[in-house]
Amino acid sequence: MVGPLGRIATGGRNWEGVSNDPYLAGVLGAATVTGLQHNVVACTKHFITNEQERNRQPGDAFIAYGIDLGFNQSVSSNLDDKTMHELYLWPFQDAVRAGTGSIMCSYNRINNSYGCANSKTMNGLLKTELGFQGFVVSDWLAQHTGVASAMSGLDMVMPDSKLWANLSMAVSNGTMPQERLNDMATRILATYIKLGNKPNTLGGGIPASLTAPHKWVNVRSPASASAILQGAMEGHVLVKNTNNALPLGGNPKLISLFGYDATAPRSNNVADANWNLGDEPTNITDATPIVLGAAEPPGIAINGTLSVGGGSGANTPPFIIDPFQAFQQRALQDGSYILWDFVSAAPKVDPASDVCVVFINVFSTEGGDRPYLSDDYSDNLVNGVANQCANTMVVIHNAGKFSQHSMSDR
Repeated sequence: MVGPLGRIATGGRNWEGVSNDPYLAGVLGAATVTGLQHNVVACTKHFITNEQERNRQPGDAFIAYGIDLGFNQSVSSNLDDKTMHELYLWPFQDAVRAGTGSIMCSYNRINNSYGCANSKTMNGLLKTELGFQGFVVSDWLAQHTGVASAMSGLDMVMPDSKLWANLSMAVSNGTMPQERLNDMATRILATYIKLGNKPNTLGGGIPASLTAPHKWVNVRSPASASAILQGAMEGHVLVKNTNNALPLGGNPKLISLFGYDATAPRSNNVADANWNLGDEPTNITDATPIVLGAAEPPGIAINGTLSVGGGSGANTPPFIIDPFQAFQQRALQDGSYILWDFVSAAPKVDPASDVCVVFINVFSTEGGDRPYLSDDYSDNLVNGVANQCANTMVVIHNAGKFSQHSMSDR
């Protein structure tokens, strides 16, 4: 994943990108490709200029599923050649140079041509100019033309394609050259084999139906634990630290904790809730309308610690050590006393508190752009605590790159 660049602050998928700086996105994207591709094909996405989620799909894309979103075409990102090369293409260049096996074309239109049927971007920029030798795969239901999309550079369709029901017929009647069909197959198989897979294992371990029960496989390694912890620690950003208030010193005796983000969501049972798409801590009962673009996502995830943003890039972690648990473990070690209120919007604060910590978050998800960049509920919670506690810290789990919240450590 190297995009979106997050040039639109409210973009719902900004959490899936790594930076709004093209150079940094390219460096981190290339490193991700290198780390992934050990018998696994990296898929770098979304190609290209996918900067918003609102109206990302034409309204008729889901008619086969009984859903009509009510508009005709997806949003179009219109830009000139200089902007394309200096901003949006740069990180994909680094991913191609790192050897990414696949590129995923996007839902949106680019200069009024759909991303998965855009010959300029796929054939011209990607396969010719950057020399990409892997395969281009569509985002889910992002194919809107048949032979035209194949001739524009699309090699594989996800999840399936009624428009490509019989490409051999297109070859036999002269609509599509045999060489193009061969190129599609070669790119897919060559990528698969290049990464150490054997041709006779093609499709091994994948159910014929994506909705069928999958065999549970634990691919975690205990050797990764220290690296994962270090990455989590380095992922935290200290925004403000007036008078060196952090780290907490002197083993504070009375610690008061507040905020809806302090404890893990009460359920992540995918067997009961199907696939939650990262929405476990929100107040969403069904993520589907948001992913399809038919509903607006919430601004915060009020039902628990936000560990990942929402959408198809989300995951269900094997366990969560939430902030409350961490504070309890340290309090046991230091002999501290903890008071907490994770429910009240305007909690009372014990005046004897040595330190108060407020946990809030910012939610973001595929399918819809963020409704706002600030949140009055969270701001009022923070300011309400800070007005009663001279030493208040704020911890934000932020799925979007950009947010505004009150930062208090008075």
